[in-house]
Amino acid sequence: MQIGYTILDEFSKKFNNYQTVVDGEWVKLSFDTPVPMRNFVQSEIGYRASVYAFGTLIISEDVNDFSKIEYKIGTNDYQEVRFLSATIAYAGVLNTTKISGQQLSKSIKQEAGLTMTINMMKSTDSFCTDIEDIMFGSKSGNSDFDFKLTKTSDPTNPITVTMKLDSATNPFSKTAAPSYTLVFRR
Repeated sequence: MQIGYTILDEFSKKFNNYQTVVDGEWVKLSFDTPVPMRNFVQSEIGYRASVYAFGTLIISEDVNDFSKIEYKIGTNDYQEVRFLSATIAYAGVLNTTKISGQQLSKSIKQEAGLTMTINMMKSTDSFCTDIEDIMFGSKSGNSDFDFKLTKTSDPTNPITVTMKLDSATNPFSKTAAPSYTLVFRR
């Protein structure tokens, strides 16, 4: 039983939270710790036991998500932003007007904006250093951040966008790793 348990335990640890994209389909594996069940069940040649590893396989078709965010350093070099989570939001400001004699109103977009929120562990790389320099005034708060966003569906054609740092939050805690919540706007 110990050999079977060890094999399943190593497999579960290696492939737990494993993610990949195969032919445009996003796949994620998730496993629980193996559990011995039905120990010492009498069989024809002695006793046997069963070890189970329960798992979940999630498959999503035609995924078109951003898999990588990179920050421009220097002229043509980019450094990957090691984010825990990121959100990209597009929002418009509409002017809605009731049209005379009509049941429905009509909206016209007056302006719009793009926001990117990044949650990440704080590190000593140049991206985090630039954030800290802006926070404490040694670098202009009007500095540009040039990003390259790579999609899982088309990794050879990344999207480039220039944004400004809108806010940076750096909570202090003795019970958690140092982190940032960053908001950029275009």
